[in-house]
Amino acid sequence: MIDVVEVLSAPLAESQGLLAFNLDAPETGTQTNAGAVDFRGWVLGKMSPVIAVEVIHQGRFLKTIAVNVPRPDVVQTYPQVTEAGISGFQAILDLSRVIYQQDVNRLAAS
Repeated sequence: MIDVVEVLSAPLAESQGLLAFNLDAPETGTQTNAGAVDFRGWVLGKMSPVIAVEVIHQGRFLKTIAVNVPRPDVVQTYPQVTEAGISGFQAILDLSRVIYQQDVNRLAAS
């Protein structure tokens, strides 16, 4: 099991190409199975549609998630953005290998 201690998002000001985004899951304070961590949310680009989201952990690339999930809630908030209706992303990630590698590194360091 994984305890989600904290979920951090880069400030929008640092994301020069993004108009808005939100990570719906995982959420801070939740507990989940390492073999099935749900990543979902939505993202809008300033000048062009966002086509994918990359999941990176400690500088290591884990997965690319396509932005192609319908989000009627985002359309209500951003009706002026053409791609708002299909701005969502969702994927189940298996983080058990990441956790295993961290455990191996911790043991090697001791």
